[in-house]
Amino acid sequence: NGKKQEFQIRVSEFDESGPITKERILKDIPDMTIIDPQTVQIGGVPALAFLSKDESLGATREVWFVQGAYLYQITAYAEMDDLLGEMLKTWAFN
Repeated sequence: NGKKQEFQIRVSEFDESGPITKERILKDIPDMTIIDPQTVQIGGVPALAFLSKDESLGATREVWFVQGAYLYQITAYAEMDDLLGEMLKTWAFN
């Protein structure tokens, strides 16, 4: 159908408590583009959802959050926004 329907989930150890903020992201990645940041819930965990730009991917939807001792960074094509949102509604943490 020609639509870009791929996403990436990066999970890394993180020794700070959440929630993650725009300011915290920019501390480590000062040149990152963060457009329209919004706080959302992923499995009851506060997350920061925002639009961004990537040189190779173009416009992206980002969802970042801290759960336990891990930082989750989800990156998808911006056009997948609705699909990504529906998928993330199914997440739960024990």
